[in-house]
Amino acid sequence: MNTAPAIRHYTADHAAVMREELLDLHDAVYEGSGDPLAARDAFAPFLDHWLAAENFACTAARAPNGTLAGYAYGAPLTSHTSWWDGLIPPLDAAAAAENGTRTFALSELLVGREWRGTGTARRLHDALLHGRPESRVTLLTPVDHSKVVQMYRSWGYERVGECVPFAGAPPAGRHAAELVGSADPRDRPARARGRRAGDADECGARAVRAERGEEGLGDVDGHVEGPGGCPAAEAGAGRGLR
Repeated sequence: MNTAPAIRHYTADHAAVMREELLDLHDAVYEGSGDPLAARDAFAPFLDHWLAAENFACTAARAPNGTLAGYAYGAPLTSHTSWWDGLIPPLDAAAAAENGTRTFALSELLVGREWRGTGTARRLHDALLHGRPESRVTLLTPVDHSKVVQMYRSWGYERVGECVPFAGAPPAGRHAAELVGSADPRDRPARARGRRAGDADECGARAVRAERGEEGLGDVDGHVEGPGGCPAAEAGAGRGLR
C-alpha cells in the first residue's frame, strides 16, 4: 500500500450507481460488530434516505486496483430537520435553527480494514468539507467510544449534547465544528475552543499523528475496535435523522 487511494467527489446520481458497492464495504466493515445497523437490510434504508437528500455530497477513495477503500457522505440540514430534537442539554432556538444552508451533517465516514491507519479517513473527511458553503458541520459518535470522540476533538469538533438517534440505538453524542471561513459567532458550537474543522494548523497535525497511532490513540482512523477486532463504531452515524 505504497500508493494512497485516489479520492473523488460524487453527487447523489453518481453515488446511487455505486449503491451496491457502498453497501458491500459497509457489510465488510461492520461484519460481526454488533452495531444495530450492521445488517445490510438495516443500513440500506438509511443510505437510500441520504442519497435522496437535497444537495447530498459524497467522497469515495479507491485503491490503485480500483476497489473501494472508503467513503464519506452527508447533506445540509433542512429547515424541517429533527437533527437537534431530543438533545440533552437542548440547544437554544437560535442555535438549533436551520435553513438548508447553515449546517452540513456528516452522516457516514468509514474505511476498509486494510486502509486504516493510512490517513484515508481524514482525507475523505477534509475533501468532503473543503469549500462547502455551510458555516458549521455536525456528526454523531457513540458516547462510550472514547478514542473516536478524542479523534474528532483533535479534528476541531466539540460535543454539544447527547441523544438517542433512532429507536434501538445506544446513546450517542452530537458534535459540531465551525467550518473554515465562518465569521458568525452564532455558528460556533457550544463550549468551542476556537478550532475549526479543516484548519491546517496544529489541530490538523495532531489528527494525522493520531491516525498513525501516535498520542495514545492507536489505529482509529474513523473507527475503534470492538470484540474480535471488529469495528464497534463509525464516525458520524447520523443515518437519516434530518
